Amino acid sequence: FRDFPTPVTNNHHEPDLRVNLRSVVMGHLTSVMIVCLGLVVSVLTMGAPEIVYEWSVVAYAWPNATMKSHYLSTGKFMPHNNVITGVKVWQNDVYVTVPRWLPGVPATLSVVTMESGSPVLSAWPTWDWQQVGNCSALQYVQSMEIDSTGVMWVIDAGLRNLLVPGQQNYTCRPRLLLFDIATKQMKSEYVMPLDVAPIGTFLNDIVIDETTKTAYISDTGLGSIITVQMGSTPKGYRFSHSSMQPEMNHEQIMWEGYLFNSTAPEDGIAISADKKYIYYCPLAGYGLHRIPAAMLTQPMIAGGYVEFLGNRPSWMDGMTVTPDGYLYYGVQSEYAIYRWNTSNILLTSENQEQFFQNSTTGQWTDTFAQSSGMLWWTTNRLPNLYSHRMDWSQTNMRVMKQAI
Repeated sequence: FRDFPTPVTNNHHEPDLRVNLRSVVMGHLTSVMIVCLGLVVSVLTMGAPEIVYEWSVVAYAWPNATMKSHYLSTGKFMPHNNVITGVKVWQNDVYVTVPRWLPGVPATLSVVTMESGSPVLSAWPTWDWQQVGNCSALQYVQSMEIDSTGVMWVIDAGLRNLLVPGQQNYTCRPRLLLFDIATKQMKSEYVMPLDVAPIGTFLNDIVIDETTKTAYISDTGLGSIITVQMGSTPKGYRFSHSSMQPEMNHEQIMWEGYLFNSTAPEDGIAISADKKYIYYCPLAGYGLHRIPAAMLTQPMIAGGYVEFLGNRPSWMDGMTVTPDGYLYYGVQSEYAIYRWNTSNILLTSENQEQFFQNSTTGQWTDTFAQSSGMLWWTTNRLPNLYSHRMDWSQTNMRVMKQAI
């Protein structure tokens, strides 16, 4: 996010015309139509999702009290600089990420465990992998994916202090690492050369086709999609297109009474259920596009295959496609999650369904995960971190799930 929000002089909230799903009976499933500010929206009403974990401030599972005290006293742990973004689930474990966009993040990849009845983050795979400044360790993980064999595909952006003007650190190269979850051992890695990941690249989100051992990664620094084939000799490709850049007149949204501005390019990325298409969108924009996955290894001609599908109601961050072909995505200005059946030729206001909405627990849907018929996601009030408005006495981060 390259721009900070601009406060407005009038801090009054607009009337809340959104549908509150909290009171709907669990298990009841219908589809109704509402008219909101002139937009016809199909609302999928169903039971409220489960809040699996929640935090006001991120807490870690420390090996000992001495280490925690040292990290606090030296600035290696600055609690109010830690915000959870990514989430993935494997068997009974929930893995999350805390990006190092600010200093004082002790572990950028963790598994959630319980300590005295409260959720804490246990550094994963080990604390040794969390060393700041050691390019062999993990520097900045915003997202990851887990395949059906229990291999975690981790994107390490390699940078630090993204939100500290003049202190951005690009010493380490962006890379893709594959870990065997059972053994916590790295199986392979691909360090991205400059022609694949120039200076300024920011690896944000990842989807995979494990059949072809291919990863598709959004670059929110420069606006592109990076494709990595993780065969015996890994190879990377970079594709950029005007549809991945911020959209004029869509560079701000109203957020909790103030204007949140961003010129962030390509952000959200998803892969179709049949693995044939990649869906993508910039953060600062409403448009949804897709491109045949096979064309992303032919970047010189791929531009001719980009398809514009239609507009969403607002910005979104992460998105995911479920096995039945539904694309789920956040609608940030409504504190909501929508879904769209990808069998439709185009995305229209009439064929988008509101899956979830809550002005308290739905504040900034960040990343999605799928496991055993459940849709998981994180919310984290992210604009408030960027604008220095985060109230750390309130619940700010949640991991949620709901059956789909």
